[in-house]
Parts: sequence; structure tokens; C-alpha cells
Amino acid sequence: MKTYPNGRVPAEELTPIPGGRLRRGAPAKSWLALRFYLGKRYGVWIVPTGPMSSYRSLEQQRILWQRYTNGTGALAARPGESNHGSGIPGRAACDLPTARMQALMRRHGPEFGWTIAGAGWTDAPSEPWHAVTNRTRLTWKARLYWNRRKLAGKKKR
Repeated sequence: MKTYPNGRVPAEELTPIPGGRLRRGAPAKSWLALRFYLGKRYGVWIVPTGPMSSYRSLEQQRILWQRYTNGTGALAARPGESNHGSGIPGRAACDLPTARMQALMRRHGPEFGWTIAGAGWTDAPSEPWHAVTNRTRLTWKARLYWNRRKLAGKKKR
């Protein structure tokens, strides 16, 4: 996979997820596998907080930075420095809207290659909603549930 400038990942390098987009490959597959696992096991289907809570273009980063600097928005990284816009293969970030989703990410995310404040390394320890991954390969559990998810989708047809 190719590296791109932060916030300038081409659309063909992004994978749609319910409620957003993530870098294709391990970030998107592991997120979708974790979503399937949590949904089947707990009835909780993780989604990003909103349309700018998964991958962020440079323009979206500028909007959120402006809101932060003028006091009308939450903490935001400087444009071009956000993990949400990372152009590095395997690196991605996604914000989770509910305490239940965050708790399940804390408990099970590391098994799928994702971390969140309170469950390992994070670039935003003060943000309990901010989940990150930095993996170019799927964990064994992510691979298992990615394949189960694909099989479940085929059975519906």
C-alpha cells in the first residue's frame, strides 16, 4: 500500500463502513470484523460518532480545527496531523459515540488491533471516544471474524 499526505488519501484507497470510511486493508477489515463480533455477541454495532469521525479529508480537518480554535468545537489536531486523515498504511482513527461502544472497544478492541484510552496506547489519552489502529496486518481474531462476516453475508443472498 502506498503512503499519501495526511487528509489526501484517494477515494479508491478508502473503504465505506457504516457511518463513515476507513483506509482499506487492515484498518477497515479489522473495524468491520470487530463490528460484526460485537454486534453478534452484545447486540452493539459500533459506528463512528458522525461523518467526520472516521477518515477526515484535509478540508474536514481544517473545519474542525477552525471550530476548535474559535471555541465552538472539541479538541482537534492541526490540519495535516490528524490520525483521522492518516495517509500511512495501517493507521486510522475512529471516534465512538456512546459509553457502551467505548467500553466494548476498551475490552475487545485490542484483540482486533484497535486501542482506545484505558486499553493501551492512544494518541489522545484524554479522549475516551477516540479509537486508533496502527496495524498493517489483521490479528488472528480479526481475520477469523472477517471471514465469518463474509460468510454470513453470502448466506443472506
